[in-house]
Amino acid sequence: MRHALHLLLFTCLLSLPLFGQNTIPGFEYSYDWNPGTVSMVDHSPWCATHSCLTSISTTMGEISASGDGTVYGLKGQSLCCAQTLYSYTAAKGWLPAPSGLQNPGGGSYSFMHTSTGSASQVLALTSNPYTNGATNVYTLNSAGTGWDAQTGNWLTNAKIAADGTIVGTGNDGDVYIRIGCVAIGECGPWKLLSYGSPANFAVGDGQHIWGVTNAGVLERWSGTAWVAVSPAPPFTPSNQLNGITGWGPQIYAVDVNNGSIHLSGDGKSWETIQGFANTITGGSYLAFVQYTELVSGVRTTTTYHINQLVPQISLSANGSASCAYPADCAGMVHTLTANVTWGGTTTPKATSGAYTDLLTVAATGVGDTCDALIDPSSELCQGTIEGSATCSDVGQLQSFSSSISAIRAGVSQTNYAYANQIEGVCAYYKSCPVGQTATCGVSTVYKATPCAPQFLEFYYIYYNFGSGNRCLPVGLVIGSSLPGDCD
Repeated sequence: MRHALHLLLFTCLLSLPLFGQNTIPGFEYSYDWNPGTVSMVDHSPWCATHSCLTSISTTMGEISASGDGTVYGLKGQSLCCAQTLYSYTAAKGWLPAPSGLQNPGGGSYSFMHTSTGSASQVLALTSNPYTNGATNVYTLNSAGTGWDAQTGNWLTNAKIAADGTIVGTGNDGDVYIRIGCVAIGECGPWKLLSYGSPANFAVGDGQHIWGVTNAGVLERWSGTAWVAVSPAPPFTPSNQLNGITGWGPQIYAVDVNNGSIHLSGDGKSWETIQGFANTITGGSYLAFVQYTELVSGVRTTTTYHINQLVPQISLSANGSASCAYPADCAGMVHTLTANVTWGGTTTPKATSGAYTDLLTVAATGVGDTCDALIDPSSELCQGTIEGSATCSDVGQLQSFSSSISAIRAGVSQTNYAYANQIEGVCAYYKSCPVGQTATCGVSTVYKATPCAPQFLEFYYIYYNFGSGNRCLPVGLVIGSSLPGDCD
């Protein structure tokens, strides 16, 4: 799957190079200033020792999110009754979802659980009691205005992936799967995955299905059986609802014993994210956690975004000076300075040498605490790049300064990549219409057996630096490259 994370940055030139008072005859100098392009960088290692959780407040009984930035929440009396569905955007915060989404299946029954795989793949389980032949499983319709009943099963818990794959526990305690509607072109029937089940699930896609047993053992579906992940995680994954979440091959998990947060790209090697959580949802750079704690004696649940994608910019310069009368310039020392500042924190660099030396300086600054998705207009996302060239005898020769202001961030588009078996090789397609995967894309040679859908994520950044708006790819997170421009 591909989506574009658009970050609009305006860079305004505050001052042009300034020239100092030159009192030495025959003294000349030249320095070139090179402001780098703004980019977004992975900040997961920093999150291991520093808090990178951004509060989006408002208590929700349950949240469900996806790696494309779609976020829903349930709020009400309990996770069985009188639940109201909310949606979240950085621009507007939490707002009740449209009335057509508030009552899946009609009647008097409310939400029991939601799961979000993408903007178009949203699952709802309702609280109606189990009866033979009834269903409580609903998915968002193609128009995004209501719910379609997924008949043939009644589930106690379930997860949906961006490719439409649904995995859940039936009323009989067994695990069932329904092949993704998007990947195949039409929903397949419910199939029995296994007798008995893990206690919870993370469904990254049809090929990456995880579960945690009641004993806290992380398992992955091999295609024929649940197999314990080896080596086992260095913590005990939570077996509670929303204790784990998946996005493609990536998996997040909460430690059931102490609430610590962990991330793995393959389920084998793990990184720790500073902070605590009871539940986790979403994935990629758009993962969210909930944590309940006592605040002034009141039990309070807060929702946080895990901010692992932050802005970065650099400033470099080089140059030297000359003197027609060397005796007049003897002992001169020149200094080049470059400073990059984000949210009041400066990364300074400086270098000095004789006036004839070719001096080079470079500074790169990262907005460690800037959450450009949730609060891009905060002071933490304001940056500056500043530089100067000074001479021990003359004083300041040049100065340079620009400001960076992140004013909007968000997910603007979701495209799907279809992977179908073409002469034994999976070929990737962009935005194939549902039901037409056999004819769209680069080839019409198609075998009926589909390969697993693949996630293809692209992040883009919009910025302006003196020569008009630019749009550049800044990171391919999961999958393989596809041609494409900023959408």
